Amino acid sequence: MWKAQVPSGDPVAAEVLMARANNANVTVKLKPNIVFIFTDDQDYHANSLDSMKALQEELVEQGTLFTNHYATVTVCCRVRLHILNSIGQQSLTSTNRGGYGKFAAAKEDDDYLPHWLNKAGYRTEYVGKLLNGNNMVNYNPAPKGWGHIDCLLDPYTNVHNSVVMSENGARPKWYRGYQQTDVVRIKACISPTLCSGLKLKCDLHQSLARLETLVKEDDPFFLMIAPTAPHVENIVDPPTPPARYFGSFPNMTTPRTPNWNPKDDYQKSKPSWVGKLPLMNQTGRGNTEIQAAPEGDAGQPGLFSGNDYKTMRVVSKKSSWMYSRWCTHDTELYNTTEDPYELTNLANSTDPAIKRVMMRMNALLLVGKSCTQDTCCKPWSVLQSPNASSDKPVETLDDSLDPKYDEYYASFPQVNIKECLTLLETSNERPYYPPDAEKGFG
Repeated sequence: MWKAQVPSGDPVAAEVLMARANNANVTVKLKPNIVFIFTDDQDYHANSLDSMKALQEELVEQGTLFTNHYATVTVCCRVRLHILNSIGQQSLTSTNRGGYGKFAAAKEDDDYLPHWLNKAGYRTEYVGKLLNGNNMVNYNPAPKGWGHIDCLLDPYTNVHNSVVMSENGARPKWYRGYQQTDVVRIKACISPTLCSGLKLKCDLHQSLARLETLVKEDDPFFLMIAPTAPHVENIVDPPTPPARYFGSFPNMTTPRTPNWNPKDDYQKSKPSWVGKLPLMNQTGRGNTEIQAAPEGDAGQPGLFSGNDYKTMRVVSKKSSWMYSRWCTHDTELYNTTEDPYELTNLANSTDPAIKRVMMRMNALLLVGKSCTQDTCCKPWSVLQSPNASSDKPVETLDDSLDPKYDEYYASFPQVNIKECLTLLETSNERPYYPPDAEKGFG
C-alpha cells in the first residue's frame, strides 16, 4: 500500500505531503494517503526553511517548493478556517474574535473538510491546534467529523512548555516535562526506536503514533499535523524551541533584503501609516527581532490598529503584479516580476501601459472581494467586455490588456473601503461586483 513518509527531524511548513510509495511493499491504490503538516506564522522570506534539514532533503531537493503560494489573510486563525471550510476571506464571517466557540455555535462544523473527506472514502485524523478558543471548557464534545482528533487546548495552546491536549473529547491531559513540538510529533508519527534516537522521553508513545496505525489500514487516510510553533508565546514572548536546539544556529540573523529598512524615497510612496515610518535606529531594529504576529494587541512595538486593505495578486510565467486598496483610500501597484521586494509603487504612474494594468487589477480585485462560489475560481467569467470574442474570451490578465478593452475596464468603480473599522461591516466596503454579490456571503 501507499505509505506516508514524514521527515523525522524538523516540522514541515504548511505543505500538503502526498504519501510516497514504500518500495518494499507497494499496492497501488486509486486514492493516495495525505499528510498535511501545518506550522503557524512561519516566514518563508526570513529563510526559515534553510535550517530545516529534513524538509530540504525530503521535499525541496526532490523538487517540491511552492514559491508562488500566498496565504489569503495574515491572521492565523482565519487562515485555518479558510483551509477547513474553503470559504474565501471576503465571505468568511469569523474573525480573530470568537474562534472555535463561534464556529461550533454557528454549526459551521456540520459542513467542512473532514466531512467532505469522509464522503470521499478517507479516514480523517488531526493532531495539534485546530482553532483559537478550543479550550478547557468546550473540549467536549470533540470537534465534529474527525475519526480521531487530539487537540491542543487554550489557554495553553501557545505555551510551548505547558502542553495540554484532549484526545477525542476526553478529559484534558497535561504532558508535564514535554515540549509541544515533541508531543505533537510523537503522537503523530514517531516510533519508539526513532523517539529514543532523538533523545526524547518515550513513555508517551504507547499506541499514540497515528501514522503507524493508519498505514496498516486498507482505507486511504488524511492526517493533519498542526503544532503552533513558531507562533509567539503569550502574545509577545518569542517561541521556546526544544532545549536540544539551543546553540544550533549561532549568529543567525533575519535577511537584510532591499525592503528591510529602505530609504525614505521608497518609504514615502507606501500607503497609510506605513509611508510615515522613519528609518529605524538601533532601538527600532531591535524591535523588529521580536517575533510577534500582528493580532490586534495594544502596546507592541510598531503595531497599528485599524489598518485595513484589500489585495489582489496575479502570478504568471509572463508577468506578476500586486494591487492593493486601503481603507485610507491609498493605492499600491507593484510589478513583482521586476520588483520582487515591492519597493516602487506604480499607482501614480502616467505610463499608459501601467494605467492599463491598474484598471484590470482594480476590476479583478472588485470581483475577488465580492466573489462567491464559481466566481472565486473564475473571476474573469464576469469580466468579459462586450467586444470580446466568444471564440477567444478573456481568461487571464494578459488577455485583458488588449487596448480595445480599455473603455470597458475603465468603467468599473474603484475598490472602496469607506472607513477603517475594527469589525467586518458589509456596507462599509461597497460597491461589490456583480451587483448585490454580498448577499451571497456566508
